[in-house]
Amino acid sequence: MIVGYVSFLCLLTSSIIESAAVEQPDVRSNETILISHLLNGYQRMARPVLSPTTAVNVSIGVTLMKIGVHLENDQIALETWIKMEWTDEGLRWNPDEYGGSLKAIRLDPDSIWTPDVVPYNMDAQYLGNWMKKTRVVIYDNGEIMYVSPATILVTCKRDIIITPTDLSCDVKLGSWVYSGLELNLTLQSNEVDLSSYVTNSMWSLQNAELERNSILYACCPEPYIDVTMNLRLRARGAIKQLSRMPSVVASVLMLAAFSLPVTSTNRLGLATFSLALSLISALLQYGAGQAGSSETFYMVMWLHQVNCYWLLLVFLVHVIVAALANLKHHTRYVPQCLQTLLFSRMLSCVCCLSRGESNNSTDVEGQKEQVEESKVWLRVAGTINRVFGIFFFALLIISILQASLF
Repeated sequence: MIVGYVSFLCLLTSSIIESAAVEQPDVRSNETILISHLLNGYQRMARPVLSPTTAVNVSIGVTLMKIGVHLENDQIALETWIKMEWTDEGLRWNPDEYGGSLKAIRLDPDSIWTPDVVPYNMDAQYLGNWMKKTRVVIYDNGEIMYVSPATILVTCKRDIIITPTDLSCDVKLGSWVYSGLELNLTLQSNEVDLSSYVTNSMWSLQNAELERNSILYACCPEPYIDVTMNLRLRARGAIKQLSRMPSVVASVLMLAAFSLPVTSTNRLGLATFSLALSLISALLQYGAGQAGSSETFYMVMWLHQVNCYWLLLVFLVHVIVAALANLKHHTRYVPQCLQTLLFSRMLSCVCCLSRGESNNSTDVEGQKEQVEESKVWLRVAGTINRVFGIFFFALLIISILQASLF
């Protein structure tokens, strides 16, 4: 009797458990089930192709948001969106098997294979987190779209001689380990997307293009593909004037001294102040380190050195003119060859000078001869002053016109 009762309880319990198991529905969503099926056995370290000889085609596009210029280091910081698209053969499904409407899912990029695209010419210390890990969008046909914000910091080139206010910057994006036979980079567009670009108040963007390159390196026989973003920036008026102001002001002050009378004691004072201003500007540039990279730094300092030499030459002319004007107190005769050179008809016409008469008259006597000789020395000083003044003024105008073209 007891045995039969125990058997009855066991049968009743098992039937209740079986009925509960049959009647309990699967509470997981179709998306959860699909993700579990797709990632079950998925190897994210392997390229998502069926044949090892097939390359993964990755199309890439760049949207430029903002540019920050660090002129002290000749660097720019680019705020961008990097868009990559490729096909993963292991992430396909039939939407009808999962409710019919599930045609796309979003996953963390660390859970699947993603291209190892990095900026080649970016400092290594910033490569670890240059691209934010936003989720990827996976479609039912295996196509994947990965759009992520990225901050790129690169060093630019600057031609101090020809275009001192221009920055030429290249950003080279490519796979770090895969050759072109394994990962083929293609362009979505030859132009950088500027639809969301925020204009820089100090620098204007002159050019923004994308270029695909296939390069053979000495180490490897396979070609390596990269996409290079070519940017050219030009300084707006404020920076142009700021960078050229010290040299222009010093040159103008130095040339202004030519307009003063040759006997004025303020000529050398003004010339000395101009030369000191140029030297101080060079020292400040050196101390502040505004020249940027080492190549640009030495070029900037070379230009300041040339400018100082130019002002020093003008300063020496002022010293010579002052010394000649001071000879009016002496009775020394002006050499005939110097008079012939300085008081020639052509030079008098060019410099708007009156020729006057020679000091070799034999009918003048004593004190009158000394007075006439003093006037001749003043005319010599004035002629040299005007000739060099016109010459240096012409050089300054040519330099300003040349600089204004860039």
